Amino acid sequence: MPMVKFEINSEKEYEYHQLFCNTLGFEGMSIFSFTPIKNKSRITKKIAGFWDDDDKELIKKIESEWKLIEKDYFKLFEKITGTPWLYKTYHAYFLAFSSMIGFSNPFNLRSQEIALTTGAIINPKFLVGHELFHSHYYYVVDKMKMTARLNKTIFTEGVAALALFKTKAKSLFPGTDTESSVNSYPEVRAKWPILLDYWQKRLSFEDFLIKIAQDSRF
Repeated sequence: MPMVKFEINSEKEYEYHQLFCNTLGFEGMSIFSFTPIKNKSRITKKIAGFWDDDDKELIKKIESEWKLIEKDYFKLFEKITGTPWLYKTYHAYFLAFSSMIGFSNPFNLRSQEIALTTGAIINPKFLVGHELFHSHYYYVVDKMKMTARLNKTIFTEGVAALALFKTKAKSLFPGTDTESSVNSYPEVRAKWPILLDYWQKRLSFEDFLIKIAQDSRF
């Protein structure tokens, strides 16, 4: 089964800030949104200087919480989706200068990584699991050649909520407020009964994706 490596990497964080600053709708995820970032050495130096022992201790706690469910998580979601994970190792990169808590790049359809901040300490198991599912979902949908239709918030977040909360996987995330997670996205909340009905009647994960992709109500 795959594993997750938790890492601080200034070069990788710089790449994320480039993505955030240059993508409409993502600007708020970088504190450099209104600051030039072309001087790479300047930004990476700031990033490297951010991390102290207290920050690193938080990352260790997040990692230790995740490791409690890691094997069960990867095994279970391979079964739920009917698709083996693409990589043996996934990378969780911690960002110093971002307002988000967790992120999986929707433009990288075969991603081997997710991004987190130390804010993930509020619910490490769920937040790591949620972002990893997104990375796996992008791969499955890409493999089915349905990215243009299914790589939209209503589907990416709706399917994630179904897979994490409406399967045996829910037991991996005790104490997680499932209603709050669904309600975080108005478009998901509005169509939740339709998504749930398709989910309960699915013949397989791919069958479910095909059915929701064909429904004009989405």
